[in-house]
Amino acid sequence: MGLLQPNTRSSLSTYRSLINTYHEVRGRAISVFSWNNLPTLVESNLMEIKAYSNGSVAVCYDKFLNRFIMGGFIPLEYLDQDEQQPARIKLIAQGGIYEFDEFVILYDTASRLLLSPIILEKCERLVEVQRTIDINIHQQRTPRITIVPEDKEQSIKNLYAQIDNYCDNVVGVGDEFDVQQYNSILQPAPPIFNELYQYKSQLYSEILNLLGITSVTQQNRERLIVDELRFSNGGTFQSRFNRYNPRAQFVKDFELKFGNYVDKIPSFVLYDEVIKGLPEQEQETSLEVPEDGGGEPSEF
Repeated sequence: MGLLQPNTRSSLSTYRSLINTYHEVRGRAISVFSWNNLPTLVESNLMEIKAYSNGSVAVCYDKFLNRFIMGGFIPLEYLDQDEQQPARIKLIAQGGIYEFDEFVILYDTASRLLLSPIILEKCERLVEVQRTIDINIHQQRTPRITIVPEDKEQSIKNLYAQIDNYCDNVVGVGDEFDVQQYNSILQPAPPIFNELYQYKSQLYSEILNLLGITSVTQQNRERLIVDELRFSNGGTFQSRFNRYNPRAQFVKDFELKFGNYVDKIPSFVLYDEVIKGLPEQEQETSLEVPEDGGGEPSEF
């Protein structure tokens, strides 16, 4: 992912949180579409992972081995001068490197640009906000800076330790005790974690919208009216166009070039359709989708 290895403990903790958050979001990204009838050696999750991570993935049919091969590719020749349509590719698969002039390419987005760097940048902001929330909650303990004589430092530390442990203290002092020698500075952090949590929810909604996943954020409102709901999901629908159309083109190209080699043509549906097909009890534990937030694949 192009990240530098940190040195300090706090940076390492933030780095690990970033890695975990990014992997969580990547898991959602590759689960937006559910594939059916793919060839035996073309695994759906692996195909989606390669498309998301590299921006594209190629599927070829090896007539000598009588099987399909999937992997990343390097264009060798192009059909047009703009170098947009490869005519011959070098396929980099697990079993070796092959050259094909008949293939089908699955692009992750219609723009053929990588989503992963954009998602990574938003995950960095997401982790930074979560880190700030943790610090702000921790600082609600009211940090104290106490100035005392040097010979009394350990005694005061012991007293504070007992106070933090909810122990009652009775301290007796003599006439030599000078209250002017003791000074405490109290500076509690303002509680802003509620506002930060709302900002974090908005950031996460932006990530889901980029992936084409419906996300409705409720902010002290019982429900959204229909117009507001459609407006808030406008970006989600556009992202679905961006990711749905290349997969629809992949299915058409696959049927045109390799339809004679398979019994069934591959197909795919959005996660909305998968949830709608579950029993009602399982739907309650699945991601909730508004009635007009999904739709039939033909609508796209």
